[in-house]
Amino acid sequence: MPDGGSLHTALRTSAAPQVWREILRRLGFRSINPSPRQSLQEWWLSLRMQLPRPKRKGFDSLCALVCWQLWKERNARLFRGAETTPSLLLRSIEVEGDNWILAGCEHLGRLFCE
Repeated sequence: MPDGGSLHTALRTSAAPQVWREILRRLGFRSINPSPRQSLQEWWLSLRMQLPRPKRKGFDSLCALVCWQLWKERNARLFRGAETTPSLLLRSIEVEGDNWILAGCEHLGRLFCE
């Protein structure tokens, strides 16, 4: 995904803003709006640096999970005409996150714990 092209998919598809806003709200972030010139990597790193060091690996996993789910939703919409609501997409992210934790992604499990 050259030139930060994945930023559009990860942040600017129909459900993405609501999904990111809710997930990051749960982590205590107030603003998630990237600048138009900011790549996905720059945006992610700027948020990551605001977290305590022990939560950063979990945040990395969470970002990968959310981007993956948004990518799958985009493909379902594009190729099958199936659009998911932000609330259903959030629920699928929660379920998939639980599966990742059960599979051994310990840092993701600790992300939302104090």
